[in-house]
Amino acid sequence: MITMLPIRPFIATAAAASAMGLLAVPAQATQQAAIPTLVGIRAAHHYGLDRLVFEFRGRAPAQRDVRYVTKLIADGSGHTVNAVGSALLQVRFGQADGHDDNGKVTYGPARRTYALPGVIQVVTTGDFEATLTFGVGLAKRVPFRVYTLTQPSRVVVDIATPYRTVLVRDYFLNTANYNIGRRP
Repeated sequence: MITMLPIRPFIATAAAASAMGLLAVPAQATQQAAIPTLVGIRAAHHYGLDRLVFEFRGRAPAQRDVRYVTKLIADGSGHTVNAVGSALLQVRFGQADGHDDNGKVTYGPARRTYALPGVIQVVTTGDFEATLTFGVGLAKRVPFRVYTLTQPSRVVVDIATPYRTVLVRDYFLNTANYNIGRRP
């Protein structure tokens, strides 16, 4: 004798099995949905520190490593990446992406220069196999701390600026006008 089960209980049973982890879900689909995506990088000066913020869509990456290095190496190629600064800080996020499904970068330019006392430049050194890596060129080697914030998800790097700073007004001369006979 064959017993026919109504469809509704089967759907409820499948949903319950899925919730308990008994129903197989393709690992790739689960990983794709769970990988955080970097959507912004910004930096600002606050009293006594420069704050560098990496903002993510989804959760913040669980794997992160921030440390001083002697040189910056591009992920994948192994080439040296240049950054302006007397000290180099490497910021690495594991299981995170910096691009969308079409390969388009989601966080902006690969090289950013800031007019801050400590943070001079931030360069992308890798977005390779779900690992994002950045180099930060600093004015000098100083203490830093790393922490996360939520809503939105952010990884924050506070870089101490224990030295005295002075505001300076800069002027730039556009010499291209001299070549065509116009006054700059």
